[in-house]
Formats: sequence, C-alpha cells, structure tokens
Amino acid sequence: MMVTANLRVSIAPDIHPEFLAGWHIFLRHLQKQVDVSMDISSYANFGELRAGLEQEQVDMIFASASDCSYLVLQKGFIALARPESDVTEIVVLCRNDATYQHIEDMEGRQNRIACADSPEVKHLGLILLEAANVNDEELVLSSTQSHLLAAKQLMNAEVDLAFVPTDIYEGWSATLRNSMRPLVQTMKDDVEGLSHVLLLSPQYQHLVAGLKSELNLINGSGQQRLLQDINIHKWHVLEDNADIDYLIDLVDTLQI
Repeated sequence: MMVTANLRVSIAPDIHPEFLAGWHIFLRHLQKQVDVSMDISSYANFGELRAGLEQEQVDMIFASASDCSYLVLQKGFIALARPESDVTEIVVLCRNDATYQHIEDMEGRQNRIACADSPEVKHLGLILLEAANVNDEELVLSSTQSHLLAAKQLMNAEVDLAFVPTDIYEGWSATLRNSMRPLVQTMKDDVEGLSHVLLLSPQYQHLVAGLKSELNLINGSGQQRLLQDINIHKWHVLEDNADIDYLIDLVDTLQI
C-alpha cells in the first residue's frame, strides 16, 4: 500500500525530555496504522517553534494551549484529541530560608524570577503574582532551558522565586523539594480547560478520520504502554474544533 503523506510532526518544547523517546515510539506506531510517513521536527524553545509554525514547517503537532489557539484561529488547524487530565497547574517556589512568608511580601522590592521557556507557565505565574501588587520594575524574569534549571537557580540564590509546573515539582526528589517551598499555586478549577492538544494541518483533512479512529483504538486496545511512555492516561478524541472553544477563550482571557 502506498504511503499517502509525509507529515512533519512536532512536540511542544515544554514536554519533559524523559517522554520524548516514548513520543517517537508512539508516532511510529501511529504512522503504521494510518499509512503515513512521519518525521519529527524538534525545536529548542517556543520562540523557534512559533517561527517554524509561522513558516508552515509543521503539519501535525502536540501543541501547548497558546500555540493551539494560534494554529486553530490563524492557520486553520484541526483539533484531533487532547489528553484526559492534562491540566497546566503551576507553583511559585521560594527557598526554604527565604524571608517571603506571603505573596504580599514581594511588594516594594525587586524580585528575580526563574522560569522555563513556556508561555503558559510564565503567564500563569505572573497572574498569581498580581495579588502581590508589584509593578513591572519590581519583577526581573530569567528564562531557563528547563524547569530543573529554574529550580537550580533558585537553590543557588541566583533568583528569589521560580515558576514550575506543579506535577514537575511534585515529581522531584524529596531532597530537592525540601530545599524550597511553595509560596502560592494555581488551583485546578481555575485552569481546568488549559491543556495540550494534538492538531493537524488543514492540508491533511483526508487523514482526520483515520487518525481519530486509531487514537480511539489505542485507548481501548491494551496499548496502555504506548500512552504511559508519553505520560498520557487516555486520549479524549474531539468531535470538532468547537470542543476546544473554551480552551481558546481561556487563552485569550489569560492573554497567553
């Protein structure tokens, strides 16, 4: 049977590196089932990815919420599925010995903040800090290549605070977590609709039914190892783009 397409596939840069190998295996399985060829395009950060998206270098992507909104509204991408229980929650961390006791303690001082290159994490963190009544001059943001590097900058007193996804923080060793403490964090109900989404370029509309069908099959076919290796419990296959209207509205509200 002839291969019908050669999809350039990308994974959001905020996906933990330990799951990238699993994504390669998952995509190899997917391409065999739907008779396409898939080549993974890697981008080091969201800036490089957005440039690639603007130049139409990506045909399918497991996109962050902000890139999902951009691709659906500006590029006409089709929403295929989103992971169940994939919610972006973050925690604002300080060192255990920090003088910060409450978020209001930030007011009137310069606060150095480390944050990995992730639009959602950065904006959610800044929203959490609004209660501190600080102005732009009192916040100095430092972008890092990973969430762990943000934590290391905090531990080394190079910054005062770090924005980190809650699930990442909770997955660290007790030794690492005991060196810092949460100052404030999002609540799940506040960010319930904010998640990654698997999207497909409108040029490949003819592949939508086959891809959705295979994602449904993976959910119920005993292929849980494929999903575990990409940190997904189950795919929620979407009927159409209307199923992510709330996500897009939330991104707009948060101005991510």
